[in-house]
Amino acid sequence: MVSAALSSTRRAAGPSIVAAFVLVAAQSVAQAQIVALVNGDPITALDITHRTKLLQLSTQKRLAPEVLDELIDDRLKVQIGKRYIADVPKREIETAYASIARRAA
Repeated sequence: MVSAALSSTRRAAGPSIVAAFVLVAAQSVAQAQIVALVNGDPITALDITHRTKLLQLSTQKRLAPEVLDELIDDRLKVQIGKRYIADVPKREIETAYASIARRAA
């Protein structure tokens, strides 16, 4: 009897688990949508969302087109830097991010 109830519960939960997985997968695909290409380097909707949140944390209010323009500028700077400048040490990058985090807190 317990086995039948457990089996019935599993059958009922199965479709909702699949639906949840499909919903999460759909959100991932939507966020992975490429919004712009900068010399072959993609900028996704998720990149824009993350940058917008970062700017909101630093109290700079910006609109989505401004955020996209800033991301494009950043990608171009990185590409030019890779072309003409030696790699930046990982420690220097981590220090810069830590500094931003301290100012945002």
